[in-house]
Amino acid sequence: MANPPTSDAIMPPDKMKPLLTLSKKEPVQAAIALSVDGDGLLLLDKKAPPRKVMSMLRANAEKAKVKLNGSSLRFGRAEVDVDYDPGVVRFFINKEVPGPLRLKMIELVKRIPYQKAEFEVDPSLEEESGDEVAALQPADAAPRTPTDAPPPPAAFAHDEAGLMQQLRELIGRIPQVTATDPVKKAELTKVAMEAGNDIKLGKLDAAADALVRLRAALETGTGAAARAAEPAADSSAGAVAYGKARLTWMATRRKVLADVDRLTALLRADYADEGLAETIVDQFKARVAPVLAHFDENLADRLDEVANQADPEKRTILVQQARAIVSDYQAYLAAEPLIAVLDDNPYAPLGIAATLGHTLTALSAVIH
Repeated sequence: MANPPTSDAIMPPDKMKPLLTLSKKEPVQAAIALSVDGDGLLLLDKKAPPRKVMSMLRANAEKAKVKLNGSSLRFGRAEVDVDYDPGVVRFFINKEVPGPLRLKMIELVKRIPYQKAEFEVDPSLEEESGDEVAALQPADAAPRTPTDAPPPPAAFAHDEAGLMQQLRELIGRIPQVTATDPVKKAELTKVAMEAGNDIKLGKLDAAADALVRLRAALETGTGAAARAAEPAADSSAGAVAYGKARLTWMATRRKVLADVDRLTALLRADYADEGLAETIVDQFKARVAPVLAHFDENLADRLDEVANQADPEKRTILVQQARAIVSDYQAYLAAEPLIAVLDDNPYAPLGIAATLGHTLTALSAVIH
């Protein structure tokens, strides 16, 4: 039995056919390329931005151990316009398609089957997808206007179902914090209702902000209740534990920075063939810098001060400050959508949210 064509390792015809049928109503995103052996490769997607589809093609090829001809990679959109010609797949591509690639695409679409393929260059695709944020952005994120400055967090689409799940979780925690404080309960319930109304009205950015405030208030309330229930501790107790906590946080920061460095290297390699590597890397670094800066060494410094403070009153103040920093980190982690985008990038999935989340939960239990 003959081996299946190399193109099937990227996307077989039975997967292409429904997407091209869909393209009769609205274009689908596409990426095309040649393998080093001269085989035509095509990947279609109905949601992801065009450049991301190209990155997905790279990733699929690597997984299938198909070596790509890097200079042949193109991205854009595909459509079957029944008014133009129902037997033709029209590709609108970011730059000129070389002859060998054209021929292989024609061979490939005939397997679906369509009669032929046509190609048009659309330079605007470079503007629409020319930065790393578009490449890493979630497939259902709202399109944004390119600017010289990195977009604010609101430029990323919040997920309504995810926000509602967070709200339900936080509402369930309100009775634990406010059992003996009806005023606090009323305040937290008001914020929860505000978040719920914003979600129903589609004001997802406002809902996310309300959830951050609700989470921070719950963390503060939980911490206060826990400290009120604890017996007074000797001023020298826990110095070793706080020293270990400091080292744990520093190790976590190093891991997160190493993960981001690894992704940066992959971005640089991906765009090297197009001469865009340094531009993309600079834009990427500018975008993630505020996130990395938020998870700073402030907590490590405060834990070091706690471990070395002998005065009970001063030590208590420092512990409260350390707990506040942890709560701030946790709230930011829950609210910043770029972290999820980084974790779910098409190059090498990371675990930044899990790494930070597990460490901060552990530190919250230690710092008291």
